[in-house]
Amino acid sequence: MMKGKILVVLGLVLLLAAVFAQEPARFNFGTMQPTRGVVIEPGTEAVETLYFYNIYGNRVTHVRLIVSEAPGSWDVSFEPGAAVQTFEVSGQEVDSLENVFVEPTETVAERPDPAPEGMTYLKTGGIDGWIPAKVVKVKIRVPEDAGLGRYRVRVDATANWFGTQGVVVSKQARSFDYDVQVALGEYSERLLARRSLVAQFSNLVSPLVKYIPYISVALVVLMAVGLYVLNQKVEEAREMTAILKAMKKRKEARAGKARGTRKSKTSRRKKR
Repeated sequence: MMKGKILVVLGLVLLLAAVFAQEPARFNFGTMQPTRGVVIEPGTEAVETLYFYNIYGNRVTHVRLIVSEAPGSWDVSFEPGAAVQTFEVSGQEVDSLENVFVEPTETVAERPDPAPEGMTYLKTGGIDGWIPAKVVKVKIRVPEDAGLGRYRVRVDATANWFGTQGVVVSKQARSFDYDVQVALGEYSERLLARRSLVAQFSNLVSPLVKYIPYISVALVVLMAVGLYVLNQKVEEAREMTAILKAMKKRKEARAGKARGTRKSKTSRRKKR
């Protein structure tokens, strides 16, 4: 009986020790983008890389990548691509759609050669040793009819971490921008003839050709409005002229009547 009690107490002590000894969760989303500028010819593909590491965390980092910005006809893909992986998290099976998962690791003093498949080892300032990192390739394919010039491609990465219940307890997002210059691979140079004034005027006006129907309608509307306003002004002027003439006639009539009255009084005085 006593032995059984001792075993129960010992079991409780070990259980409590395991609970209190468990570290608090630490989430680490380490990333590195070696290049941002990309020069590519029309009809070809450029392959860039992104690195993901986890040297400060104690939870597995699950990384999902998407293309959030790119010209419509371009093809931007990842290797490895997104796939559903199944993990056992605290005794429960959990599915995760992701490109890579990055387990907690530590730096190493010597760089392994060769590196394990899908991994590399990075060297960066402020950190001693080599950092184990997962590699994701970003493939940017430009169509043959792509115009020469500069474009932007943006890749969004989201990191997820699972808790003891098998659900995501934390997330972190990060974006990676690529400045893509589409240019011809072969060098060429030639002198262009000076364009005449007629050609310059034609180039200036040609973009407006498609708006000619709208401009014509607008001009017709403006002319109609202008004629209507002018007609109103003419009518107002006629009415004012008629009013002034009528006022002038009334004034002349009053003046004539006054002169006739004065003449009548003068003639009566002479008769007396």
